[in-house]
Amino acid sequence: MSTREGRAGEDASELDDIDVAFDDEERHLGVQCFAAPVLDHTGRVVAAIGISGPTHRTIRAGETALADAVRSAGRQLSIALGYTGHRSAPVA
Repeated sequence: MSTREGRAGEDASELDDIDVAFDDEERHLGVQCFAAPVLDHTGRVVAAIGISGPTHRTIRAGETALADAVRSAGRQLSIALGYTGHRSAPVA
């Protein structure tokens, strides 16, 4: 699991390379957050999807399982927006 900050408006080169941002009580004590980018048909980050929860529940649910669920949701939304894992527009 890795974090990439400042990705809005950037391009990703591979659909399987969608990373998950992870906040381990950095913003709020007792809360963990997981988020993944949503890419459009050009590979541009246009949105994000995430989940947050009390640390005692996210640990019990399994951090890896939650990260995988968010990554999968981001991938499915990206596919619905036409993303195929390849850039069709040049990086500005």
